Amino acid sequence: MASFSGSGTPLSNQVYVGGAPVAFYQGGSIHYQHQDWLGTERMRTNASGAVEGTYQSLPFGDGFSSSGTDNDAYHFALLDRDADDTHHATFRQYSSTQGRWMSPDPYDGSYSLGDPQSFNRYSYVGNLPLSAVDPLGQCSEPRPGGIGRESYYCDDFGIHDLSGIDVSTTEPGFVPVIPSSGEGYLGSPDQGTSHGGRGGTAPSKPVVLQNPCSVQGRALPPSAYVMQGKQSGASAIDFSLDAAMGWPKNHYLDAQPLASGNVFQKQAYGNYVFGAYMAAAGVPLKVALSGASGLALVSGAYFTYTRNGFQMDQNYPLLPAANVGNITNGYNAVANGTVCHN
Repeated sequence: MASFSGSGTPLSNQVYVGGAPVAFYQGGSIHYQHQDWLGTERMRTNASGAVEGTYQSLPFGDGFSSSGTDNDAYHFALLDRDADDTHHATFRQYSSTQGRWMSPDPYDGSYSLGDPQSFNRYSYVGNLPLSAVDPLGQCSEPRPGGIGRESYYCDDFGIHDLSGIDVSTTEPGFVPVIPSSGEGYLGSPDQGTSHGGRGGTAPSKPVVLQNPCSVQGRALPPSAYVMQGKQSGASAIDFSLDAAMGWPKNHYLDAQPLASGNVFQKQAYGNYVFGAYMAAAGVPLKVALSGASGLALVSGAYFTYTRNGFQMDQNYPLLPAANVGNITNGYNAVANGTVCHN
């Protein structure tokens, strides 16, 4: 995310890896942010490695204190801190002073009969702030270590750890079908997915969807991504903001958290609308797939794919072939005027 002066001179720029802030540019200098396992910033250094500031806080982010410079807002659990000591999540505001959310959880899918804390709609991560985070403000995510959150999805069925793929979900009426190759299709989709009708088995590996809108769920429709892509294609600043802030996991253009079905169906829908957005923005297919490949490597998703033995694409070996197929289908749909509708 970047800001510019009226003459186009860069004023500041925030750098993210896997959705986590790791560095920012300000005042002609770059500053590196060092977080603990929760993504709470504990130290900041300059380009030479010299310490610029250190930061302390209690488990819920309360009792915050700093030494040295403090000119950036990301301190507690990847959230953006305001001057009044409240913090921005995607869907609501958190108070570190009170150790709870300032409004009830808007997401019905975060209820769990096995977790009484989930019925407290103001509770922050089930009162376990040393072992989980909630960047959306909807569902806590376990944090065994590291600052990235690439290995987890939060949906209607709870937390899914991609290192041990959850395949228990079935989508009524869902029939995973491998479509025939369309114009511009790159790579071979995964042929090993299960096929079934109503009540059939959900796919247990990446899948190319015949009708991506069948798993749209509560996510934005493809037409919204086409509209956003056209708008961003006409503005370099809007496109840069979408690339840096919109597409990382759980950010405003990531369709997967609100799509329906299991993790692979969500992934397929997210890839489809990504392709539709890029096509509408006028980005060449090869450029978009190369960008997706780079993100898969930087975020660590590539290692999850290979660890689980997914079929990788021949032309873009950092991506599963099914991901390439869904992105390409999004491109073809925009080009042919056949974008799916729910």
